[in-house]
Amino acid sequence: MKLLVIIILQISFNFVKCYPYRLYEHINDRYRFFSTATVYKYVAPVVRFPESNCEVLQIWMVVRHGTRFPSNNIIANISELHNYLSINKMTSQLKNEEVDKLNLWTFKLKDEHAEKIIEQGYNDMTFLGRNIRNLYKDIFKDNFNSQDFKVIVSPETRCKESAIMFLNEAFQKVIDENELEKMDLFDARFNLVNRVKTMVTDFETNFINGPEIHKVIENVARILGLDNLLDFNIVKAMHDACRYQKAKDINFDSPWCAVFTDDDLKVLEYYYDLKYYYSHGYGNMNNVQESMAIIQDLINNFDNKDQNKSGPKGVFYFGHTANVFSVIVGLGYAKDTIHLTDTNFASMKDRKWRTSYLDPFSSNIRAVLYKCGNDIKVTFFINDAPMYVEQYDCTLCSWDSIKQLLDSQYDQLIQIDK
Repeated sequence: MKLLVIIILQISFNFVKCYPYRLYEHINDRYRFFSTATVYKYVAPVVRFPESNCEVLQIWMVVRHGTRFPSNNIIANISELHNYLSINKMTSQLKNEEVDKLNLWTFKLKDEHAEKIIEQGYNDMTFLGRNIRNLYKDIFKDNFNSQDFKVIVSPETRCKESAIMFLNEAFQKVIDENELEKMDLFDARFNLVNRVKTMVTDFETNFINGPEIHKVIENVARILGLDNLLDFNIVKAMHDACRYQKAKDINFDSPWCAVFTDDDLKVLEYYYDLKYYYSHGYGNMNNVQESMAIIQDLINNFDNKDQNKSGPKGVFYFGHTANVFSVIVGLGYAKDTIHLTDTNFASMKDRKWRTSYLDPFSSNIRAVLYKCGNDIKVTFFINDAPMYVEQYDCTLCSWDSIKQLLDSQYDQLIQIDK
């Protein structure tokens, strides 16, 4: 039975047919894909896909908060880099100006800054709110109210602030925070109790100790002109300094970015892909089972609108990485035919499970229910790109067909759980 469910999930949804990554904005000078710390504009489509001309019945959306400062642990680790600033121009392979920038580098973040949303995060949410308003003008022409628009927000400040910025732009009106519903800590749809999963798998440990990471460490030491190899945690801190600075200011590179080659950055991206694959993705069947509740919420909302002609015009959930991955896994989206492991980096370069594309800052999954003549249809979007449903060869798909597919997955997972 488990094998059957895995196969069903695997074939349900896939990347947009005939639209490979070339539709996304690539920056020619350096590699810019940093897993869950990636800038949204680097993975959102450059070309906007035309919306259906059908009547929009309901929008259902799960949104990760906007760009934020790093966590306490990452701030502490980056602070340790001050011990590595006496770089010798004679032995380093960096350009003289790069050495100068590194030797002058300072890091001022403290514990009180940890995980707070930053200016780029507000820009992210303003952009998303404006985009959603422009796409669905009929939905947002009326004033915000809790009957027509259901908004549930994770209790963290960065999520509440993200929701407010999004809604303010979507409705062109200042929304009162008190009008937003707070996520229940034990609500199975959001799984806030277990959203931060710290389990380290053997795959992750083995990859850290494997040849690809070892080569990255060697490269960084050589570029810095060091005689001794660095600990992986120090190299990871350098990578964090690079990626969080880029997320904070997309027009500015941290001097620490210069210590990595593009190939190094691709290895480190895979490290995070591997990590999230097992903590939040298909590497652990529990993640698929836990996704049942949020997918059932989608089905219930759309069914209520379709069959009973009632329910809100929009359903919006503002949360975290775990919430976005839960929907992705529940839909069976971005599932590879083989598992990511510590030994198959080279053969997985074209993998579908790429967290940089799936869950950048401000990542979002949108499902839109349409009335097209006498037919009820649905399209799913991830970060503004429509998902292709392989089983039915469509992006604008029959809701009955999609519901049947999702219901079959749900029913079989229930049987496994028993």
